[in-house]
Amino acid sequence: MKTLLVAALLTFALASAAPALAAKPAPPHASPQCFVDDNGQCIRPTPAPPPPPPPPPPPPPPPPPPPPPPPPPPPPPPADFLVDVTADISMSDDLAPAGTDLAGCRTVHAIRRQKALVGVQVWAMELDVHWCWAFGIVRVIARDTGIECCGPAWAFDRWIATDFPPAGGSSVTSFAQAQFKYSLAWFQGGKAPWIKVTVYGDGSYDSVWG
Repeated sequence: MKTLLVAALLTFALASAAPALAAKPAPPHASPQCFVDDNGQCIRPTPAPPPPPPPPPPPPPPPPPPPPPPPPPPPPPPADFLVDVTADISMSDDLAPAGTDLAGCRTVHAIRRQKALVGVQVWAMELDVHWCWAFGIVRVIARDTGIECCGPAWAFDRWIATDFPPAGGSSVTSFAQAQFKYSLAWFQGGKAPWIKVTVYGDGSYDSVWG
């Protein structure tokens, strides 16, 4: 009898304590998402900041500059572009001085020119011969020279020769030769044109040039 009473009391006590045990929350346990402090509280760690974004890739290098254009070819030497060589010879009548026995007077005007392919004059030399005659003799003679200068890279250097004999005799020959120089860094050269005029005691003349 006493045993049965003790069993009944234990059964009643267990039945009364069951709701309270069921209602009491289970203590938290540590997990990867939190850890338990001394009071049994779940403390969640502060999440780590996200990693910084990777730096942007460096810009591509600029393209290399284009190569410089090739230098222009050097100009051709004078022998290639001095193609037009001319001489202009003209004659005019002059009045004989009054009170003289001169039969007549004339002037020969000679120009030796050099031109380029485009027709531009590069240089020119001049020789004028004035003479008077009587009885088949050259009685008076005078000369004058001149230079027209100059194209690119050309320059007048000097008169190489001026052969001007005096009047007298049935003919008198006048000769003049000039020197022109051409200069570039890669080429140097020159030309030496000349003119020769022969006048006669009858008023006629001859001319040659080179």
